[in-house]
Amino acid sequence: MSSSPKSSDSALELLFSPDKTKGRKRKILLKSIEKTFQISLSFLVALLCFYGIYRAIDDTHPDTLAKIPKFGHHNHYHDGDDGMNNRGGGRMSSGGSMRFSGKSSRLVDSLANDLSRAKTALTDAKIHERAIEEELMETRARERSIYQEAETLKSKLIGATRDQVEDVVEDVDELLRDWEFELGDPVEMEHASPPPSEAMMAHEEAKVEGMEKKVKVGEKALELAAETQNQQQQQNKIEVDSIASSSDSSGTSSSSSSSSSSSSSSSGSSTGSSNVYIDDDASLGTCEAHEHTEYWGAVVLNGDSHQTEDAGKCCDACRNLNRAGGNRCNVWVYNPSTKACWLKFEKNVKEMKPANSGPGVPWISGKFTDLTAPKPPQHPPATGKRYEDIPRCLHGVMTSSGNAYMNWQSRIMYQTWQNHASQPGSIMKAFTRVLHKGRDDELMNEIPTMRFEPVQAHCDTWCDYPVADRSDAIARWSQTADSERCSHIVMLETDHVIVKSPPESILLPPGQAYGFEFTYINVNHPTMRSHFSEEYGDKSKGVIPRTGNSPTVITAQDLRKVAPKWAEFVGRTEEPESVKKNLGWLRDMYAYDLAAFVSDVKHTFYGAGKPESIMAQPPADEELGGAFILHYTWGPEIYDKDGTTMLWKFDKRAYGGGQYQRGPYKLVKLEDPPPWKEGLKLQTFFQPRAISEKKHALIAMLITEINAAIDKLPRVPKGHDSLEEAQLWASN
Repeated sequence: MSSSPKSSDSALELLFSPDKTKGRKRKILLKSIEKTFQISLSFLVALLCFYGIYRAIDDTHPDTLAKIPKFGHHNHYHDGDDGMNNRGGGRMSSGGSMRFSGKSSRLVDSLANDLSRAKTALTDAKIHERAIEEELMETRARERSIYQEAETLKSKLIGATRDQVEDVVEDVDELLRDWEFELGDPVEMEHASPPPSEAMMAHEEAKVEGMEKKVKVGEKALELAAETQNQQQQQNKIEVDSIASSSDSSGTSSSSSSSSSSSSSSSGSSTGSSNVYIDDDASLGTCEAHEHTEYWGAVVLNGDSHQTEDAGKCCDACRNLNRAGGNRCNVWVYNPSTKACWLKFEKNVKEMKPANSGPGVPWISGKFTDLTAPKPPQHPPATGKRYEDIPRCLHGVMTSSGNAYMNWQSRIMYQTWQNHASQPGSIMKAFTRVLHKGRDDELMNEIPTMRFEPVQAHCDTWCDYPVADRSDAIARWSQTADSERCSHIVMLETDHVIVKSPPESILLPPGQAYGFEFTYINVNHPTMRSHFSEEYGDKSKGVIPRTGNSPTVITAQDLRKVAPKWAEFVGRTEEPESVKKNLGWLRDMYAYDLAAFVSDVKHTFYGAGKPESIMAQPPADEELGGAFILHYTWGPEIYDKDGTTMLWKFDKRAYGGGQYQRGPYKLVKLEDPPPWKEGLKLQTFFQPRAISEKKHALIAMLITEINAAIDKLPRVPKGHDSLEEAQLWASN
């Protein structure tokens, strides 16, 4: 539709004319323009909708559009084809074809090309999107796995000892390593005797697998003379040295092996092993030796790091361990080729059968079959002194299973106690190490110690929960006269360090105790509530404390009430297995808290960093607060600003070469942490990682106190003339 110039001019004149008499016509014109604009806009929207529909069909049903003739080409239409007709902007040709011509055709071709390129880009984008979705699915699967492991860790946290949240920390470290974060060394199970070393485990695995890597040695029987009485007596007294010499010279040739077998048969041995009895100190038992035989048992001393000249010296080493006190060793296993001497302990040694025997077994093994059990220690009983009759002071009581790893910590702990107990006006007046072990150890003369037989005798070598012995030992100690030296007791751990003498205000009256708050304790734990329903039912005694036995300051009078209940409840958490599993390593703490509740001893407790607190744990805590104890269980690592360059580290698990070194450890001073500066970071386990000046000062205080203690400690613990003598008493 076109308009003549005249009509256009009249429309413009009407629109912009100042003549007010034409207002009505002007309104009509404006409405006409508005309507035209709305129609044009509607058409444009419809066109865009059509384009969107076309794109959608093209993306989802390309085969359908393939049947539709492309714009710009000669296509033939017939009535009813795909619902199309001859409507459109083109002309019908004589052949029934519809085509665009001129500018319209070129425009359509251009749009078609643009659509084609857009479609290609969209296809590439979808391929990339699918790849991202696959990665996302893998990531989500990994997240679900991490979440499940985190839930496991949460359960373990509920079941970890107070000092042994590190057991969970180790698992957290492993999870974070999966995400390529750099963390510290693994954390061991606190207060447990060290588990079997890697070398020992490899040794045991080799036996289980049939000793695939055994050294092939020939068999040679002992030359025993049986014709005279003198020869018969000599057989019983023959030295193990001759056994080793005989085995070393047995040769590798087939003729030698053959002659050995012949000799063995003639001497009546049907298993390929020869037995010899060596007279020993009667109190230490008789060492029974067997050639070409290997015995199992809990490892006392690792043969990979303990060699002797011959089998006789190996037997002597086992005997000497028993001579040093207690039944420590009743089995020895010697390899003549490598000189390795493994010292072991087997509970049922008389009924023990060889793990391996025969001509191909290179080992010489011996056992002591009639050891005399040492008498349990006797301690003077408590006299029944009243609270008012006991001096008002603080008695430190540290529990330990006495393995070498815990003993180097014990030496430092006791020395820091002495350093601050000597301060003028200190309330710290007495100290006792309560040792739950079947024999004396190398620190009996250096640290005031009272030993008690363990509930779990096998924990002298290794067990999975030696903490179960702690409560019973404390309960028995509380009934001795030693517990009456001070009005108050503070229960301590081997990895505690004393940094100052505490104020007298922590010495609360009878019926009250002072503790440390452990926020992970659930005082309404469902397993505790169901297993101890009767004890939980008494609400008249107040609130169950959210703490544990250590560190706790309690009167000697109250400890005599709480400790027996504590030991009883620990025993009750060992069965059934479901209770033991649900409470985990925290069952000792839960048992103490419940015992305090039942005994009506109310506990006041504060978390770290507060003025009233009695303990801090660097680097987890920010500052000392009122604490007089530092607990170094966390193993701080300090990194530079980049967070990847480690500048300094202290981990008790790596001290002295690791947890499984032969005791007593050589005490070496620790390197001071680097000076504080803005930007220093901790290991990634701690969030946030930034080290404040106060936190750095707390770490430095810990190292200073440890080094001050080491400065005063001799290489050989007091009471021993030599390191070798001390080593006889030390257990690994």
